[in-house]
Amino acid sequence: MQALAAVVMPQAARAALAPFGNQSIVLLKQTSIVSIVGCDELMRKTAEAAGATRQPFTMYLAAALVYLALTAVLTLCLGWAERRAMPAAQG
Repeated sequence: MQALAAVVMPQAARAALAPFGNQSIVLLKQTSIVSIVGCDELMRKTAEAAGATRQPFTMYLAAALVYLALTAVLTLCLGWAERRAMPAAQG
Protein backbone atom coordinates (compact mmCIF):
# COMPACT_ATOMS: atom_id res chain seq x y z
CA MET A 1 0.00 0.00 0.00
CA GLN A 2 2.88 2.37 0.74
CA ALA A 3 4.42 1.64 -2.66
CA LEU A 4 1.14 2.55 -4.30
CA ALA A 5 1.01 5.89 -2.52
CA ALA A 6 4.71 6.71 -2.93
CA VAL A 7 5.44 5.42 -6.43
CA VAL A 8 2.42 4.54 -8.53
CA MET A 9 0.08 7.43 -7.68
CA PRO A 10 2.58 10.24 -8.48
CA GLN A 11 3.40 8.57 -11.81
CA ALA A 12 -0.29 8.14 -12.61
CA ALA A 13 -0.98 11.77 -11.72
CA ARG A 14 1.78 12.97 -14.06
CA ALA A 15 0.49 10.76 -16.87
CA ALA A 16 -3.11 11.95 -16.39
CA LEU A 17 -2.32 15.67 -16.19
CA ALA A 18 -2.16 16.40 -19.94
CA PRO A 19 -5.39 14.55 -20.86
CA PHE A 20 -7.16 16.16 -17.91
CA GLY A 21 -6.02 19.58 -19.06
CA ASN A 22 -7.18 18.97 -22.61
CA GLN A 23 -10.59 17.84 -21.41
CA SER A 24 -10.87 20.93 -19.22
CA ILE A 25 -10.21 23.19 -22.19
CA VAL A 26 -12.73 21.31 -24.33
CA LEU A 27 -15.32 21.62 -21.57
CA LEU A 28 -14.66 25.34 -21.33
CA LYS A 29 -15.18 25.74 -25.06
CA GLN A 30 -18.42 23.77 -24.96
CA THR A 31 -20.24 26.05 -22.56
CA SER A 32 -23.60 24.57 -23.44
CA ILE A 33 -22.60 21.63 -21.25
CA VAL A 34 -21.90 24.04 -18.41
CA SER A 35 -25.28 25.72 -18.89
CA ILE A 36 -27.02 22.43 -18.11
CA VAL A 37 -25.48 22.52 -14.64
CA GLY A 38 -27.10 25.90 -13.97
CA CYS A 39 -24.69 28.57 -15.16
CA ASP A 40 -25.90 31.01 -17.77
CA GLU A 41 -24.39 30.41 -21.15
CA LEU A 42 -22.13 33.18 -22.38
CA MET A 43 -23.34 33.05 -25.97
CA ARG A 44 -27.00 33.21 -24.96
CA LYS A 45 -26.35 36.30 -22.87
CA THR A 46 -24.32 37.76 -25.73
CA ALA A 47 -27.22 37.23 -28.13
CA GLU A 48 -29.57 38.95 -25.69
CA ALA A 49 -27.19 41.88 -25.31
CA ALA A 50 -26.67 42.12 -29.08
CA GLY A 51 -30.43 42.29 -29.60
CA ALA A 52 -30.91 44.89 -26.89
CA THR A 53 -28.07 47.18 -27.97
CA ARG A 54 -28.28 46.61 -31.74
CA GLN A 55 -24.50 46.17 -31.78
CA PRO A 56 -23.98 42.48 -32.51
CA PHE A 57 -20.37 42.80 -33.70
CA THR A 58 -19.27 44.50 -30.50
CA MET A 59 -21.08 42.00 -28.28
CA TYR A 60 -19.81 38.91 -30.11
CA LEU A 61 -16.29 40.33 -30.19
CA ALA A 62 -16.45 40.80 -26.42
CA ALA A 63 -17.67 37.21 -26.00
CA ALA A 64 -14.83 35.95 -28.21
CA LEU A 65 -12.32 37.87 -26.09
CA VAL A 66 -13.76 36.33 -22.91
CA TYR A 67 -13.41 32.84 -24.38
CA LEU A 68 -9.88 33.65 -25.55
CA ALA A 69 -8.87 34.95 -22.14
CA LEU A 70 -10.34 31.96 -20.28
CA THR A 71 -8.71 29.48 -22.66
CA ALA A 72 -5.35 31.27 -22.54
CA VAL A 73 -5.28 31.38 -18.74
CA LEU A 74 -6.27 27.73 -18.47
CA THR A 75 -3.66 26.73 -21.05
CA LEU A 76 -0.91 28.65 -19.24
CA CYS A 77 -1.87 27.13 -15.88
CA LEU A 78 -1.90 23.62 -17.29
CA GLY A 79 1.44 24.15 -19.03
CA TRP A 80 2.93 25.29 -15.74
CA ALA A 81 1.45 22.28 -13.94
CA GLU A 82 2.82 19.88 -16.58
CA ARG A 83 6.31 21.41 -16.38
CA ARG A 84 6.21 21.24 -12.58
CA ALA A 85 5.06 17.62 -12.62
CA MET A 86 7.93 16.48 -14.86
CA PRO A 87 10.80 14.78 -13.13
CA ALA A 88 14.01 16.83 -13.08
CA ALA A 89 15.81 14.29 -15.32
CA GLN A 90 13.32 14.85 -18.16
CA GLY A 91 12.78 18.61 -17.84
